Amino acid sequence: MIVILRATFLLIVLAVLAACGGSDSGDDDQLVDAGEPSPLGTVTAETAVDAVESFDPAGEDPVARLDQVILAGGDFVPDLAPILEDEGTEPNSRWAALYVIALLTDTDEEIAVLEPMLEDDDEIFRVMAAGSLAGLGVTESLPVLIEGLSSESELPFSHPPRPLSAYARATLEHYTGESFEEAADWEDWWDEVSSDVSWDGEGYVAS
Repeated sequence: MIVILRATFLLIVLAVLAACGGSDSGDDDQLVDAGEPSPLGTVTAETAVDAVESFDPAGEDPVARLDQVILAGGDFVPDLAPILEDEGTEPNSRWAALYVIALLTDTDEEIAVLEPMLEDDDEIFRVMAAGSLAGLGVTESLPVLIEGLSSESELPFSHPPRPLSAYARATLEHYTGESFEEAADWEDWWDEVSSDVSWDGEGYVAS
C-alpha cells in the first residue's frame, strides 16, 4: 500500500526529502511505501523523540526513521517542540525536529510552535518553517520566503547541493500562483499586495 501525504504539504515534502536524500520514488505522489517494515516499530512519542535526537545524516537512509514518525501521524508536536525551541540543541537533532514538526503541523496550537521559527537566527530554519506555514495560511511566512530568494545557502544534507533559494521560489510560486525572475520583483509584488493578501484554503489571493 502506498501512503500519500496531504496535497497541501506535497511541495514541502518533496523539497525536504530531496534535500536529505530521502524518497527516490519517480512518482511525486507516491512518497513512502508503507508496506515496508518500519525501522521504529510502533511509533510512540518516545520513539519519535528518539528518532529526532539520534538523527545522523551520515547514517544509512537516515530520513527513513523521521518519515515513519510523520507517516504515523501521531500527536508528536508537543513532545518534539522542546527540541526545536532550544537553540542549544545539537544542530542535526534540531533540524530533524523542524523537519518532522513542519510536516505534522495542522492545528492552531501546532502552528504556534512553528511560527517562532520565522524569526530564528538561522536562515535555513526560517525559510523551511516558512515553507510549511505558507501552506497553512500564515501570511507572515511569505516575506520570509521572499527574503530566502536572495540566500546563498544550501538545504542541509542535499546531494547534489540544492539551493535554499530554489526551495523558497518553488514554494512561493506554488501557493501564490505568481512567477517572477528576480527577487526584487517578488519584493515589489509583496509591497503591493501585503495589506490585502489573504488565504483561500489553497493559496494566497489579493483582493
